[in-house]
Amino acid sequence: MGSNIRSHDPKSAATQAPLSVTGTPTGPTAPSGPSGPSGPTGGTGPSGPSGPTGGTGPSGPSGPTGGTGPSGPSGPSGPTGGTGPSGPSGLTPVWEQDFTTDATGWTPPGSVALTTDGASSYGVFTGNPYTDFGGYTNTWPGEWGASIDVYLDPAWADSKGFNYSVASNNSTGTFLRDFALNVVKDAGTLLVAASNQSPNVVMPVADLGLYSPVPVTTAGWYTLSHTFRDAGGTLAVDVTLTPVAGGAAVLTATLNAGDPIAGVGGSRYGWFTVIDVDGGLRADNVAKLGATTRTSGSTAIGTGPLGPQNPIGPAGPVVVGQRQHRRRVRTTQRPAQPPTT
Repeated sequence: MGSNIRSHDPKSAATQAPLSVTGTPTGPTAPSGPSGPSGPTGGTGPSGPSGPTGGTGPSGPSGPTGGTGPSGPSGPSGPTGGTGPSGPSGLTPVWEQDFTTDATGWTPPGSVALTTDGASSYGVFTGNPYTDFGGYTNTWPGEWGASIDVYLDPAWADSKGFNYSVASNNSTGTFLRDFALNVVKDAGTLLVAASNQSPNVVMPVADLGLYSPVPVTTAGWYTLSHTFRDAGGTLAVDVTLTPVAGGAAVLTATLNAGDPIAGVGGSRYGWFTVIDVDGGLRADNVAKLGATTRTSGSTAIGTGPLGPQNPIGPAGPVVVGQRQHRRRVRTTQRPAQPPTT
């Protein structure tokens, strides 16, 4: 069965050839059949390449500070310091004078005037008074000492000063040697030194310079201590000058002239061989110290307390040789000995 189909375009309708259609006509479309079962799932494909590493992120805020941990164990103790020179430990007064009621024991009479400042009493010394500490002795008693408090003032005039010696006897009961504190004001400075020289004039600074003088810069009371001891078979005397108010020693010296202990006796005197201080020298609390109790032959005077006994200070000792002192005797002669009583 044939069919003529024409174009709807009038311009081409006259030239358009008739379309010939042949073949069997198409029937209606059959319905779709049921879907077949799904095929198996494909396997996992290989992983792709890793991406680039990300950059470091910003730091987080700091956490709170931790508490202090427990202390570690203590370190080992340091080495023990060396032993300093011995002071007059174990020595007690066997003779003393504190000028509370009198100046008995000092010669000549009238050379010590009792004075009080309202708080304490003391002696004002003029001339060249001495004491025999209750009597001369010619037997070495073992370690012994002597002490006296003196008032020093850097305001003294130039060339003023004094010498004070504590002397030892020899084993025959006669004079052996002086162990002195020499004091002089020179060129505005009050100087002190320890020596075996105790002339009857204030020691010139040219001579004092041989004995390593040190300055005293503060006015006040000072305790002068002598300690006589056996130093390996020879007599050594430690001389210290220490503020009564406390503090380090101003002067520490050891005098050793090489005198064998076998020829050394006991105490002889404490003697101001010269005092040249305007108005006199103030002194107090004089004592002889020993390891024994007070003897019946000693003059027991004064009951007041002694000034404090001070140890050797931290400065190194000044050792003065015998030859040096013998040379100085030629120009700074000792005065005559006090009379033996």
